[in-house]
Amino acid sequence: NLKIAEKITLKGSNLTIRLDTSLQLKKPYHMKRSIWLSMTLGLLLCLPMHSLSAQGNKAALKASRDGYNFEQENKLSEALFEYNKAIAADPKYPYPVERIGAMYQKLRNYPRAIQFLHRAVSLDSNFDDYNFYNLATCYKAMQKNDSAVMYYKIFMRRMKPIVAEDSSAMRDATTLITF
Repeated sequence: NLKIAEKITLKGSNLTIRLDTSLQLKKPYHMKRSIWLSMTLGLLLCLPMHSLSAQGNKAALKASRDGYNFEQENKLSEALFEYNKAIAADPKYPYPVERIGAMYQKLRNYPRAIQFLHRAVSLDSNFDDYNFYNLATCYKAMQKNDSAVMYYKIFMRRMKPIVAEDSSAMRDATTLITF
């Protein structure tokens, strides 16, 4: 199970939500404090109802899209907030879990990246074959070569290159396995 919040701290008008041991979601500097507080507290209060809602999938898609946009702007705390909204709206939707794993990978927190990427694969192993490539890359960075080779092989077996980037990833995986 993924935790939405491990610890919530309110000091004066500053709210900090600790999502896990290595990332914290804090008020973005450009957002008014009152808007941030009401948005965050509103989300936390309605999370159980959101997951039961018939609109859950729409909410998950919108939050995932917003999270991706923030991620592309390198606003990782805002992206993480949106991805957690998506997970709350639809816990079985692997995309936000995958993107959180990718953010940990970008931050070079490979153990956490592996945890989230495995979670995404367990939700739907057919959702994105690149999860296997990313798992292999994380294991390789941690010098766990046996696991890296195993996931590169899974990626190569499942992947059917469609665009040039796919062929490049296949070529990289092949080179790393034979090296």
